[in-house]
Amino acid sequence: MTFASHVELCQNLAVRSNKECSILMVEHDSSLTDLNFNTGEYWIGLGNKSLNSDEWDYLPVDKITDDVDDYSKQGVIDIGDDNGDYYARRVGLKEWETIDGPGVDNADRIVFSPRGFLTNPATDFSDEGYIVITFVNKVERVAGMVEDFTVSISRAGMARVDSNRRDEYDGLTSGTSSTSAQEN
Repeated sequence: MTFASHVELCQNLAVRSNKECSILMVEHDSSLTDLNFNTGEYWIGLGNKSLNSDEWDYLPVDKITDDVDDYSKQGVIDIGDDNGDYYARRVGLKEWETIDGPGVDNADRIVFSPRGFLTNPATDFSDEGYIVITFVNKVERVAGMVEDFTVSISRAGMARVDSNRRDEYDGLTSGTSSTSAQEN
């Protein structure tokens, strides 16, 4: 829910400021079953232009424009920092699919235009039309269950949160197939 609210915040900032706003995906959790640590980090920044920004001011936006990002605590979200505001105990950020980002030097960056739409290329979106970011409940993974929370972001900038709690045994997932028919 926190990530989805940050997507909405970024979209609103882009519209209000008439500049691009981005979420830079920084670090994923490389071990989704290790309960001794959790990792996941992303940064929220406001661009210096309405299109093709080449500098990002990580939140909060600096009041003085001196080309130095004086303070970025609000925009640097680290779910693995147990002293941080966004610590999520035993939750890992799953590695995301390739995000090339718009323009040059924007890899792993989700970018909103001042109109509130994503400017990412079509290759950044899944076959269903979303950029997908997944958070994993590591305790459930260790117990043989899958309880992932997926945030799907559409080109229009809308974020949807889904949970897919189900049993997993030896790599097989239990539950009813979405293609099966119910018999009475």
